Amino acid sequence: MTREEQVKFCMLCKNRKMDFQQGLLCRLTDKQADFEESCASFIPDETHNIVKPSYVPVENEESFNWKTALSVILIIFAVIRLIYRLSK
Repeated sequence: MTREEQVKFCMLCKNRKMDFQQGLLCRLTDKQADFEESCASFIPDETHNIVKPSYVPVENEESFNWKTALSVILIIFAVIRLIYRLSK
């Protein structure tokens, strides 16, 4: 298992701690992870889950973005105005 894969695993564990020189460490051993498939000391951290779920937008009326729609309309008017001025 690569270090990156171990860190992803450790980020979900209550026994993690951050060291600004060494990175993510095990609170029990004060060392970086050395497991290959799974950690015997793993305890899921349900209270402070720092891994955020993927955002999947829901298509409904509430997800309509007025700022984006207004921006598109303004760009269309600007292009029409530019074409009108160039055609004179």
